[in-house]
Amino acid sequence: MEAKLIETIAEEEAIVTDMQLRFWKWMSNYYMCTEGEVMNAALPSGLKLSSETKIRYNENYEGDFENLNDDEFLIVQALRAQGEIKIPQVQDLLKKKNVYPFLKTLFNIGIAISSEEIVEKFKPRTETYVKLNEQYEDDTALEKLYEELSRAPKQVELLLAFTQLHHKAKFIRKNELLELSKSSAAVLSALVKRNVFVEFKMEVSRLGNIQNASVDSPELNEVQKAALAAVNEQLQEKNVVLLHGVTGSGKTNIYIEKIKEVIAEGKQVLYLLPEIALTAQIINRLRKIFGGTVGIYHSKFNPNERVEIWNKVLHGEYKIVVGARSSLFLPYKQLGLVLVDEEHDSSMKQMDPAPRYNARDASIMLAGMFNGKVILGTATPAAESLYNAESG
Repeated sequence: MEAKLIETIAEEEAIVTDMQLRFWKWMSNYYMCTEGEVMNAALPSGLKLSSETKIRYNENYEGDFENLNDDEFLIVQALRAQGEIKIPQVQDLLKKKNVYPFLKTLFNIGIAISSEEIVEKFKPRTETYVKLNEQYEDDTALEKLYEELSRAPKQVELLLAFTQLHHKAKFIRKNELLELSKSSAAVLSALVKRNVFVEFKMEVSRLGNIQNASVDSPELNEVQKAALAAVNEQLQEKNVVLLHGVTGSGKTNIYIEKIKEVIAEGKQVLYLLPEIALTAQIINRLRKIFGGTVGIYHSKFNPNERVEIWNKVLHGEYKIVVGARSSLFLPYKQLGLVLVDEEHDSSMKQMDPAPRYNARDASIMLAGMFNGKVILGTATPAAESLYNAESG
């Protein structure tokens, strides 16, 4: 086989970690499915590259078209007229779904050449920002500019609005500037043409701005302190511990104390919940204490949002991830603790399609690969969890 040159590199950095590949391999073996099925479930659709076949006319072809049938000749005519066509266009031209036999003939003869174009599905979100031209950063130059604009009061108002916001940031979102100044886009455009302002695009998150931590973690009562001490004692010898406490007894407060310990060690935490509905309450509570280090991941996010969350976990921006069972597949690098709340819940199990897995059991395996710990919390333990705990 002849080696081919590399035309381009799809990614500048790996989007999947070695630990993920190990975990996915284990999952495919344990739950009896293919690695491809696991990867398909794990990767957000926005990270999956797709290719589109393009067919071009071979300008170096010197033969004739006598042996072609009517359909093949129609394709050749379209190729010579347009230079390049795609498979859906061939299907429309011939009014047939299966056009590959006709294309194969053209490829074999050498009349046509095929090429693949890689299509990336993830589209970063961008917004237009405005900054002051560097020549007006000087106070003297700015005063002179105000004098020059004295006959254009609307432009002066816009410039004043910008300078009010300028002490907070070097550049300002275009919409925010127009809203504050009560100006129109035409006024801003006039100042851009005069080289007073510079407009530029910048990538922004779809996930919004998260407020900084605003409250301290709750004080534990005596019963909760005793439970935390018991959990810590068990975790010295075991990697998994069952926290059995009735609803409303404050298991979440104990989780918060353990999260603080793990984050202080520079590690990540996965907070696994059976239902998406439960995540909103927990996420609000955790963000008040841990701020923007808390991320959320579940099936209700759109493909582009999922890619953004994936990248934030990969780059360590999210220290805590709260999510449903699919959050097991994220690219953790230093997973120190997995909290499985409501560990008995049947929603922890994936039924269809493959992989058909139990997120509670799989999380224990995942944590083990990182030498991390697992706390299974519930008011009504699953029979197998209770048996495992009581039998040591």
